[in-house]
Order: sequence, then C-alpha cells, then structure tokens
Amino acid sequence: MGYFENIWTIFWGVAGLLILFAFLSALFTIIGDVFRDQDLSGWAKGGWMLLLIFLPLLGVLLYLIVRGRGMNDRSGPQSRHSYFDPGNRYDSRFII
Repeated sequence: MGYFENIWTIFWGVAGLLILFAFLSALFTIIGDVFRDQDLSGWAKGGWMLLLIFLPLLGVLLYLIVRGRGMNDRSGPQSRHSYFDPGNRYDSRFII
C-alpha cells in the first residue's frame, strides 16, 4: 500500500507543477498583452494590472473571456517580425 501512495503523491505533485506552470504562463502572456494593447487607456491598464495582482485567477479568467479574442491579433505582428526577419543577421539560416 505504501508504494501506491508514493506513486499518487508523485503524480499529484507533477500535475500540480504543470498546472502552476500553465497558469503562470497565461498570467505573464496576459500581462504582456495588457501593455502591448494600444487601444487600452492608462487607467484600464492599471485596472487590469490591479486585478491580475490581487485576484490573479479571477483576473486571468476575466481577461480571457473579455479580451481573449484579440490577443492573437495584438501579438501577431510583433512575433512575426522578431525571429523570421530576413534582415536579422543573427538568424542561423542566413549564415554562410
């Protein structure tokens, strides 16, 4: 019985770490999206940040429900030009 209790402890520990990593990843992605958005005023950015700091789980869920649809549009141009820029001299595809 002790062996299976140990397995379940390890399983739930790993599951908890994965959930924590997914939550922190979503939280930092949302924080980046809040500051990237040009349509939000400073007060709105401050409000979202206060909500994300003091009630992080509720803030992440509300942000994804209210403003989640536009996150891909706001992150698209920046991510496309950062790595795949043909003028990037440090890109290994263009080093001879």
